[in-house]
Amino acid sequence: MRTPKRANIENLTNLWQRMGAVRQHLGGDARLHISAAWPHRRWLDWDVRLTEPQVDALCSTLQHDRSAVVPVWSGEDDLLPRGLRRAGFEPTFTQIAMRRPRRLPLQGGPGDLVLVDVTAESLVKTWTRTASVSFGYAIDMSVVQGLVGTPGLDMFVAMHRGETVGTALLFEDAGALGVHMVGVHPLHRRRGLGRKIMFGLLRRARDARVDDVVLHSSEMGEPLYNSMDFERQFPYSNFSIPLGR
Repeated sequence: MRTPKRANIENLTNLWQRMGAVRQHLGGDARLHISAAWPHRRWLDWDVRLTEPQVDALCSTLQHDRSAVVPVWSGEDDLLPRGLRRAGFEPTFTQIAMRRPRRLPLQGGPGDLVLVDVTAESLVKTWTRTASVSFGYAIDMSVVQGLVGTPGLDMFVAMHRGETVGTALLFEDAGALGVHMVGVHPLHRRRGLGRKIMFGLLRRARDARVDDVVLHSSEMGEPLYNSMDFERQFPYSNFSIPLGR
């Protein structure tokens, strides 16, 4: 049975799969999914619980993998975190899985902000460049190009008064509508544009065929989403090899 928590995680990880990933078997039914490029994630399925030999296989694969980010979903026992530490990883940031019933009334709107669908090559370049600056890391444009036309997936460039100010992505899959890659260019922050982007996305969500809109927030961003009627499902840690190690 797919619970709301599982639907949220599978929406996210199915998106990562669409971005390009391979699988490595760790023994038994445990599989490690490995991003071919951005977003550089290494993840396990939601319901997997590793044995000691499987953790050893994972450590062998991940040791010295300096670009990797490994999420550890809520409810894991301590075998996986201990194994990651043996491979040189430490928890570096926390994210919070959140959900909002799609049919909740929506108070407010995007105002003069417009979400432009990314279809043309020029907009793929604009989306990639804007998202890279907004999130502070390089995004592989070939990965973004490969997402265009994916069933259930829509990418947007946010325009405000003729300027490109941000990005967003919606992905309907695994029984949920996922909100991803909501970013605001540093030059346009502190003007309420992130909230306007979210209002625009939630208006589009009205036509979805699912019950829940889901997302993954930073701890800093959680109050914004709380104010828009998203509720916390659970936090989880992301492990990576610290810089300089």
